[in-house]
Amino acid sequence: MKEVRLVADGSCIGNPGPGGWACVLRCGNHERMLTGADKRTTNNRMELRAVIEGLRALDEPCRVEVITDAQYVQRGMLEHLPRWRTQRLATANHDPVANRDLWEELDSLASDHKIQWTWVRGHGPDPDQQRCDAAALKRRSTPRETERRMTMAQALAVRKVMEIAELGLDRATATDRAVLAFARYAEARIAKWVSSRGGSCCF
Repeated sequence: MKEVRLVADGSCIGNPGPGGWACVLRCGNHERMLTGADKRTTNNRMELRAVIEGLRALDEPCRVEVITDAQYVQRGMLEHLPRWRTQRLATANHDPVANRDLWEELDSLASDHKIQWTWVRGHGPDPDQQRCDAAALKRRSTPRETERRMTMAQALAVRKVMEIAELGLDRATATDRAVLAFARYAEARIAKWVSSRGGSCCF
């Protein structure tokens, strides 16, 4: 089994409010950072989401050390989840546990790996912890509108490519040709990046 170090952090303005999460994966000399945001969420959900997305990025079973400054996550996985499972993720009063959807997702992903859950104090000296903290803070302040516009731009590019395919390149406008050229350039860059990662790691 490959050994992976996963450092995760989440942040939120208000509770609920806009939030961000970040994680750093390390396996040998390989490194990958993931970040994300949610327009209306809680700090606990962002802490969970950071670990979930880190584990989701692994494409094979691994031995993983998950490092988090959230006791909510660490104690939840080690102490509370075993009991919640016997109660179908419900409390003693038979109410669904808070953030049940994310706990179910995390439990499912974690079952594929051998995981050591490590709690550390927030704002510690670990460089990856500091990077995750800064990235989560930044993402919680990033307008979701930016992501929406990126998605719309990607959708427009795809639609233009389809239109050109139906129309024929010789009848395409200069704008259509530019969109097609960009789409081909982006596709080539993505393919080059994927191949440069090689197959020696698990994410």
